[in-house]
Amino acid sequence: MTPLRLGIGAGVVVAVVVVLALIGQAAARPTPRPTFSWPSGWPTSTRTAGPSTGPSASPRVSSPTPSQSTPNIAPVISGWKVAYSRKDAAAYDYPATSWRYSETMLSGYEADAGILVIRHAVADLRPAQCSGKAATLASIGIVTTPAKNSGDANLEAPALAEKWARARNTDSDGTVHPVPSAVTRQITSLDGVEIAVASLTFTPDVFDAYECPSPTVRFTAAVKPLGSGAFLMMVINSGEGVSGSLEQADEDNVIKSIRPA
Repeated sequence: MTPLRLGIGAGVVVAVVVVLALIGQAAARPTPRPTFSWPSGWPTSTRTAGPSTGPSASPRVSSPTPSQSTPNIAPVISGWKVAYSRKDAAAYDYPATSWRYSETMLSGYEADAGILVIRHAVADLRPAQCSGKAATLASIGIVTTPAKNSGDANLEAPALAEKWARARNTDSDGTVHPVPSAVTRQITSLDGVEIAVASLTFTPDVFDAYECPSPTVRFTAAVKPLGSGAFLMMVINSGEGVSGSLEQADEDNVIKSIRPA
C-alpha cells in the first residue's frame, strides 16, 4: 500500500476518505510511482507524482478556479466549517481548528497493481505535533462506489469500512494483512435520517508516510439512505491513542451533518 494524495486541478473532472456518495448512478515502496492509472470507467488521465519524500510522493493541492468556487453553504454545526462535494451535490461539516480542507483533494491507497480505494472533498486533521508538511492525524472524505449489498445500508457500512481498512493494511505487492470485523451502530442525522455507521480499530502492519504516528488507527464508514436505493457515503480514518486524536463526539457530529447540498 502506498498512500495516495493528489490535488485535482479545475480542468480535470473525476468520477470518484473520516468518504459520501449518491448511489444509483500497504507497505510503502522505496520510490513513488511516477503515474497513476484510473480504474475502468474513469476519465483517461496521467498524473505526475509530487516530489519524493522517501516512501511516497508529496500531495499536490489545487484550489478551485472562480468557476469552481465552493457554494456558500452554511454549517449546520455552530462554529464548524463546511466541506462540499460538487459531484455528489452533498456537504458535511468539520471542526474549524487544526483542519485543512480542499474540494479538489483526493486521498486513498494504492498498490503496485493500481488504486485500491479513493475519496474526494477531503478534510484532514493536522495538529501541531504532527511532523511533516502533509502528516495527518485524521481524514474525512466522500466516497463514490456502487452498492454491493442489495441496497442495505446496514450491510454497506461495514463492507465499506473493512474495504478501506484492508486497503490501509495492504503491501505494495498486494498482500493483504488481516483486519478485524467492523462493529455497526446507528446515528440519527441532524435532519432526522437514520445513518448506518460501522467502525473498526487495529494496529497497522504497513507504514503510511502521511499518517501522524499513533498506536492504532480507526476506520469508520457512514451510509445515509436518501430513498429510492440512493445513499450518501463517507469514510473517516483517524489515529488513536495520542494527544489531539479525533474525539468520538466530533466524529459523530461529522456523520450527523451529512446532507444533500
